[in-house]
Amino acid sequence: MQQDSGASLESGRSTNSDHAFTKGDASMNSRSGQSAPDLCIDYDALLRMNPDFVCVLYIPALKLRYPVVYSKDNADYLHTTFEGKHNAAGAIFYDCTSPKDFRGENTYLFGHNMKNGSMFGTLKKFEKDAALCSSDPYIYIYTKDHVRTYRIFSYYETVDGSASYDDFSGTAGYDQYVAYCLKNSRAALVDTAVESTAASADADKRSETQEKTNSTSEDGSIVRKRKTRSASESTIDFAERPQLLTLSTCSGRAGGNQRFVVHAALIGVE
Repeated sequence: MQQDSGASLESGRSTNSDHAFTKGDASMNSRSGQSAPDLCIDYDALLRMNPDFVCVLYIPALKLRYPVVYSKDNADYLHTTFEGKHNAAGAIFYDCTSPKDFRGENTYLFGHNMKNGSMFGTLKKFEKDAALCSSDPYIYIYTKDHVRTYRIFSYYETVDGSASYDDFSGTAGYDQYVAYCLKNSRAALVDTAVESTAASADADKRSETQEKTNSTSEDGSIVRKRKTRSASESTIDFAERPQLLTLSTCSGRAGGNQRFVVHAALIGVE
């Protein structure tokens, strides 16, 4: 649901949690080679402010940076800020049904689509300006022990309850989910895609015009690597089934069931 109040940590409207951040030098991600900005986060201070604090989300392309909370009920932070104040903006929260500590195959983070651009109010900028994502397609998750680097591979409009929110398991389920995300994406963001045999029935018709390499996964589905229209080189190897991160916010009229989602794949941990 679109709302019209709330404060962003990057908007110039300072919050108490903003004082727990200082900017430092970039550090090199050990797996991807991608430099992860060092935010010099005071995790202890954030935990003192809110025991539900689990991580910091940072998307440089959108200048989006927030502490993320986890509770046993997703409704807890719909209208409660990180500082515990009642506010329509709420907080960015970790889906209570996702395995904790980013251990699941797909972790969901939710936030309001605020009209003033706070919370997830800027996510749809990716849709309006494709250059934002193509030039800086990274999402960073900071915890006390690790920094996780994700690369965005899909974003699009959907509806509540669509396949974007489906649980999946196994290689076939993973392949089908990623293929669905890529099919619906508003932009071609990566050079390689994972498709199951069922999800790519028309792929063979394009085989003469596409450069691809096929291999067989454990469950017999086809892992097809193919070129897309991306202008930048992808570092995502979907054949390894990297863990996914999905950001979700409301879209369209207030109270409607439209959603905007951003999908990213883990490319490094340090």
